[in-house]
Amino acid sequence: MDGSLVQGIVRIAAFSSKPLRQTPSPNSAKSTQTANQTAAARPYLSKRTLKTQRSSDIVFYAKNNKGQERFSSLSVLPYIHRRRRKLIMGDGCEETDRAAKRQRRATHHTVYLAIIAVLVIVLVYASAQAFRARQIMQKVEKRFGLRAEVRSSLPRAEPLREISAKSLLREKTFEEYRKEVDGLVERALELREFGGRNRLSEACAHALRGGKRLRPIIIMEVVRAGTLARQESAKKGDPPVDIVDPADAALFIEYLHTASLVIDDLPAFDDDNERRGKAAVHAKESPAVAHMAALSLVSAAFQDLSRQIDWIRDNCPEFKNVDRVGTRLCYDVGRAIGALGAAGGQFMDSSLSPNELFSQYGGGAVLEIVQLKTATFFEISFLTGWLIVGGSAEEAVDLQQAGHHFGTAFQIADDIGDMAQDSLRRAAGKPGWNYANEYGADKAARAVTQNLDACRLILEEKKLYTPLWKEIYKKVWEMAAP
Repeated sequence: MDGSLVQGIVRIAAFSSKPLRQTPSPNSAKSTQTANQTAAARPYLSKRTLKTQRSSDIVFYAKNNKGQERFSSLSVLPYIHRRRRKLIMGDGCEETDRAAKRQRRATHHTVYLAIIAVLVIVLVYASAQAFRARQIMQKVEKRFGLRAEVRSSLPRAEPLREISAKSLLREKTFEEYRKEVDGLVERALELREFGGRNRLSEACAHALRGGKRLRPIIIMEVVRAGTLARQESAKKGDPPVDIVDPADAALFIEYLHTASLVIDDLPAFDDDNERRGKAAVHAKESPAVAHMAALSLVSAAFQDLSRQIDWIRDNCPEFKNVDRVGTRLCYDVGRAIGALGAAGGQFMDSSLSPNELFSQYGGGAVLEIVQLKTATFFEISFLTGWLIVGGSAEEAVDLQQAGHHFGTAFQIADDIGDMAQDSLRRAAGKPGWNYANEYGADKAARAVTQNLDACRLILEEKKLYTPLWKEIYKKVWEMAAP
């Protein structure tokens, strides 16, 4: 080995205060030979202490045939240390260093993963304890009345009904549902939903009795099927799924629908003296009382919608954004019964001549009347059931579309069954359009089939299509019978 190189290394070792100890190695002869062969290519290293601002700074110089170049200790020392380790430990030191680094890196990764796992466990445990504490606090607040309740409605003097979760989730037939809604209507009348006994409250009660109750039944079945679907998809460890009693929502939609029938029967519109197998309200009382009864029904509908939202707030602690559900429904209901919904459809149906109707609304005017007058209320039924059971706002549009298809099929099927009767009405000069009379029974029947199929596809996608829907579809087709 070149003496100058050894001299430089020894000086560096002495400077670093680490004893230089050469250990015999099987490869020492080979190392010496290799060092001698490459000595000419290695610079002579010397050190000195510069008397500068940092007098202890160690600077190394490399002497070669090109003169002297100044090297920083930070750039030269790693090379010196590697060379020193190679002299002591032999040629395998570099591989040993790499293995040691890999081992340290693996150890660090294991420690990091263990720390992360511990943190996750702590967070999960803390969340569970916080959830449990919140439940306990809610029970205590409710028990002792410590929480100031925020309500959007005044509670009834007595509960509308007491019903178990098992009964709410039990599969029912159409007739069972109809009797259930009839019971809710009678109970609301007992609780003076429309005030004390007078001609106005009696007119409201008269209008409400009877009917198929299809729209409230749809709300109740969507809520039942939606609850079962959420329970099925719930993961282990999730909080229990809230079970909603849609009693107030059922009354809400039935009141709205009945109000539309009272208005539709007035002499200024269809001029029908019979409704639901008995005298129409204006025929029994007077057109003025009928107007007031319709307004009272709409007012009570919004009150019951507010009661439904309050019921969810009081009984479903895990229900999120219940107030947003209430405001969303208020907006959609207002739109459905206004100029862009049922009122607009009634105007088109009874206040325009054929020339005015088709010149203003085009060739699809009759179908638009069907959709505005009838389909909008079914859209509200599907939407209400979906939202009060906790369905997402993003998918609510799909449920509205399902209601749109079903309502269109429902009214066209009704038009098929009323073809002869509506022809006589038109001959007598009474207003009103019939889709089947305009486009033929065959085209109308195809439209019923297409819309019912479209509704079924959406319900199946949302896991809401139950055996009850087969019974409902059967009743729709029965309406088309002459």
